[in-house]
Amino acid sequence: MKLVEGDSEIFSESAKLKDWTWSGTVGALKSDLYTSRTVFIPEKTKTYKLTVKTAVANSESLKGEIILMGGGWKAY
Repeated sequence: MKLVEGDSEIFSESAKLKDWTWSGTVGALKSDLYTSRTVFIPEKTKTYKLTVKTAVANSESLKGEIILMGGGWKAY
């Protein structure tokens, strides 16, 4: 996952999901995931582009979805 603003990279993260911080139990069916490198404070006047690449899943993998959300204690 990579976030850029214009030509500037805000963050780039490629850690396995098990190594991220989970809001619930690791592997839970519903949990928010983040790393210290994926937290940033957006500026209202800037435009950001997020690129997400996923690994090819096998037929026994759990299905998941990527949902982006803003918020937290510094939300505008």
